[in-house]
Amino acid sequence: MFRLYLTKKLESLDPKHARPTSRLPKNRRVFERFTIDYKHLTMLNDQDIFLVRNVSETGLCVEANQRALERLQEKSVYEAKIRYLGETYKCQLQVRWKEDLLIGFEIFELDPQTRDFLKRLIQPAQIGASLKSLQATDTRKVFLGIHNSWLIMDTKGETITRWVFCYQNDFVRWEAKSFATGALIEALTPEKIANLQLLPRAETNDTFINFAKDVIMAFGDASKEQVIHTFFKEPKDEVAQLRKRK
Repeated sequence: MFRLYLTKKLESLDPKHARPTSRLPKNRRVFERFTIDYKHLTMLNDQDIFLVRNVSETGLCVEANQRALERLQEKSVYEAKIRYLGETYKCQLQVRWKEDLLIGFEIFELDPQTRDFLKRLIQPAQIGASLKSLQATDTRKVFLGIHNSWLIMDTKGETITRWVFCYQNDFVRWEAKSFATGALIEALTPEKIANLQLLPRAETNDTFINFAKDVIMAFGDASKEQVIHTFFKEPKDEVAQLRKRK
């Protein structure tokens, strides 16, 4: 889904010719981070596959092996390409910090298109992290989040038989191994959950299905993995698949 390629090294650490000090403060937690599901988001270059752990408005944090940790010097700058849902974005990354087996990259030269992309990437993570349990019975779980976002799961025992994600006036529903998208007939409130009224459209909205997938990847409940697997015919470890290709 989301891959980042380091295509060319542009600058190395050199005190005599170093770039001006980064615009970021030393406290790298000033910008809110959003945890990424490592099974679905990877960062690649010609020699390594990094696991992306979290993103912020200004950078990425990846898990690296010892070899990469030693090779990538702080303040070195790389030209990079970001691929997400078939779209490609170019940017420059600087190695901002290294700690244990983690590397933090700051994104430079943010053009409006790339900035909008980062906002689009972060928005579903914000929504997913905000979903909190509102109701729970033996057959249904209801979660409510920011911006009038809802996740409703119908269950039979420990198995999810149907789930519906609603965001503002739109919904995506999974049931009987198929998806449907459409509009809510009326705005949801806790009192109206029992009588959920949906108006499916003839054609599914794949963009909104992908949006729902990104939201659920940031969802914190234990049922998350079961919901994620409904998006795939067979559960896939994307990192393992990429390693086989190399």
